[in-house]
Amino acid sequence: MLEGMLGFDDLEARVRGAKVRTAVVCADGEDVLEAVAVASSRGIVEPVFFGDRERVEAYWGRLGLAGECEIVDGGDECVARAVASVRAGDARMLMKGRVTTAQLLSEVLKRENGIRGVGFLSHVAVLRLREKGEMLLLSDAALNILPNLEQKVAIIKNAVAFGRQLGFGRAVVGCICAFEKATPRMPATLDALALSQMDWGESVVSGPLALDGALDADLAKQKGITDPAAGKCNILLMPNIEAGNVLYKSLSLLSGCEVAGVVVGAKVPVVLSSRADSVQTKYRSLVVGACAAHFK
Repeated sequence: MLEGMLGFDDLEARVRGAKVRTAVVCADGEDVLEAVAVASSRGIVEPVFFGDRERVEAYWGRLGLAGECEIVDGGDECVARAVASVRAGDARMLMKGRVTTAQLLSEVLKRENGIRGVGFLSHVAVLRLREKGEMLLLSDAALNILPNLEQKVAIIKNAVAFGRQLGFGRAVVGCICAFEKATPRMPATLDALALSQMDWGESVVSGPLALDGALDADLAKQKGITDPAAGKCNILLMPNIEAGNVLYKSLSLLSGCEVAGVVVGAKVPVVLSSRADSVQTKYRSLVVGACAAHFK
């Protein structure tokens, strides 16, 4: 699916030694610090922690790294100070710690003091399918609730650009719906058809496609789908956040799929990990975020 990539090890190899300076917000959670410690030890990130100094130092010390971290004791202004460091050019990536998504994004999106940039923010998940060993991108599973046609255009552009930063080949985007026929009763199918008729340059955008037709060429053939992109999609555009979130979590929790995720479209990548994400998922998210920052 994603040309030339075997797994997250390949992505890690791309950014070993890059030392992407990363502002870690409210960094007093042990799982976050453990993921950052691994990424730091491999030269992927150079962290600066914004949070409670005593708690950060205590957790960092438990990892055998006492005295080896830079800490800004931000107090109630922790999030604002971390975002300000990015705005000033002192950090090239932002990572969420023990702070709510709403709190972090409210600072990111401020018109005067934020880091929203000129783009549209969207979440892109990176997944390595366990059965096939293939990698694909999925968007949006965490940020945009019910994107309209214009927003879907921006989400696709973000995902395609992100794929390039990860080192992937030509983007083949499948606009995922319940089935392959456009009908007014399912507005997402009409959006998918409209998107497939736009000029995307070297990228391919196809739809509407059901998930099986997008990912499995044999099943697409059985269903009589003649779309040349069928079975070859490496980016999945989801119709809404419910579909995206359920698919993302199903692949992670039920199939053992390796996952990562990052918010793109701001001035820097934002690692917006969930409290339920494992240390390994947080680490992989740092890896893909560092790729996006380093190869911007």
